[in-house]
Amino acid sequence: MTPALFLQIPSPNPDHQIVLLSDAFKVAVGAVMLQDQGQGLKPCAHISKRLNDKQASWGPYELELFAVTHMLKQWRPYLLGREFVIKTDHSPLTYYHSQERLTDKLVRQLDFISEFRFRCVHIPG
Repeated sequence: MTPALFLQIPSPNPDHQIVLLSDAFKVAVGAVMLQDQGQGLKPCAHISKRLNDKQASWGPYELELFAVTHMLKQWRPYLLGREFVIKTDHSPLTYYHSQERLTDKLVRQLDFISEFRFRCVHIPG
């Protein structure tokens, strides 16, 4: 029998820059919090959430924005009052503040997001 492999994940450190990665799929959303605590960017927290049938029917923009709002809600204590970076592979999210046509659901999500100070960066690919 081989021993189980456990990763030692450090806790988020308030003195280091936070980088968040999020992604959405048709069945779930997920996110990782990364920090450089002396060894390059390494994960210090992760979350995922399975989507219900209604959420799974949303379009790509709505799903990606839901992934961002979900991680911000989960990690709010670490993020409020500080600047951080969100990296995403969904380029329209980098223009979230200039959307012209919004549904009520998107307005609520964008209103919540406006509480935070972050820079959204697109990762090609």
